[in-house]
Amino acid sequence: MIVPSGDVPYIIGSAISLNDNSIDNAHPNMTVYEQILNFLKVKAENYDGLFLSVVFIRMYSIDMVVKELVLSSDEIDSQIWDLLSSGLSGGIPQEVLTIARGRKRSYKTYITAIKPSIKDRKSFIVADLETILINSIYKPYVASYLVVEQGIEIGALQDSKFITFFSENCNPDLLDFQDRSNRTIFGFLESLEKVANFTGIRIKFFLIFWDSLTLLPGSLVELAKTLCPHLGCKGSILHNEVKLSTLQNQRDQLLDYMKQDIRLLAGVVYMAQEIYWTKYGIDITSCLTLSSLTMKIYRSKYYNDKEFPIHIPNRNEDKFFRTAYYGGHANMYKPYGKNLYYYDVNSLYPFIMKTYPMPCGKPVWNGNMQSVDLPVIYGFIQAYIITPKNIDKPFLPIRDKNGTLLFPKGNFVGVYLSDELRYAQLGCRGFGTQLL
Repeated sequence: MIVPSGDVPYIIGSAISLNDNSIDNAHPNMTVYEQILNFLKVKAENYDGLFLSVVFIRMYSIDMVVKELVLSSDEIDSQIWDLLSSGLSGGIPQEVLTIARGRKRSYKTYITAIKPSIKDRKSFIVADLETILINSIYKPYVASYLVVEQGIEIGALQDSKFITFFSENCNPDLLDFQDRSNRTIFGFLESLEKVANFTGIRIKFFLIFWDSLTLLPGSLVELAKTLCPHLGCKGSILHNEVKLSTLQNQRDQLLDYMKQDIRLLAGVVYMAQEIYWTKYGIDITSCLTLSSLTMKIYRSKYYNDKEFPIHIPNRNEDKFFRTAYYGGHANMYKPYGKNLYYYDVNSLYPFIMKTYPMPCGKPVWNGNMQSVDLPVIYGFIQAYIITPKNIDKPFLPIRDKNGTLLFPKGNFVGVYLSDELRYAQLGCRGFGTQLL
């Protein structure tokens, strides 16, 4: 990438309306700030490693007389800092956001430990949609949600607690199903926003929808059977037999099916939330995926960033490390046979990481390694590989420009762990390496 020597101005996005025409009101400052920040995040991905010196915002007016506000630099800084301090998502503002005048940006170069939350578990909302296939497109005909508050007895909830929007209950003047489907979704979202504000579940200017499957992988049938069997079994309907013409006649059956699904989902999430909270002090509603939940538990219960900090690689380091991870060597030597045996190695990387030394800590870059002996090095190495001419099954991989994994003969350049190169030299006569 060619880096310019001076400032490079560019447009980060299109105009942002400051008024919400639907309610004839100005958008909150945070709403506008959130949109600007999203524009900047996109550009940051494209221009990683460069420094953003200043952001100019042009203001346009349509049929309005604009009075120019006279603000001092201190007043502008104060307003910007108030926005930053209020946070955007995930609670505490990150250090990377400290960009007010006179403050230096600081980045953590290692993963930080976190303290278990002292707050109580949060209430949450579970929701579900059912769709019908029309012209190869799934269109929703019912949407429902349930507010799950702490201390609630989910099995004793009345039907009135399940807020449901059914397409065939819409205004009879809406003759087209697409219009009724749209009205169902709009009504669902509008109601969801109001109840989220009323219950205090929504504390930002945006609702966040999470897919429970990314946090609790498994079918609802199995999860409910394991975590909340007292709530009963998941219902069943013949989805292929649900037709546009039969929606009204099947109304009660479809709505009962939806309510039981939501009841079970609420029970599953509630029990999982209680288990993780009791054992680890982590509220699962603060995590989007099972991976993020696992990392949060590790950082709060087992990780000590003072004694053994885990370095966060920069983009260049990360790319170099990833180049050395190629994946498994899968090959077929006998396409057909009977009573065959095959061998497979599972979880090889985790096994090696657990059993043998692995490069860790803050990486140190070394260039011009031609005069360095391989046995004294431990780490990732870019090397010029010379394979013997008589090698039958080459074993060191590379990827071509299309990302295809190859195990070539001849001479080539690749990135490997130092142990791989040492084993290659020990096990293959005539195998040569030249460190770069």
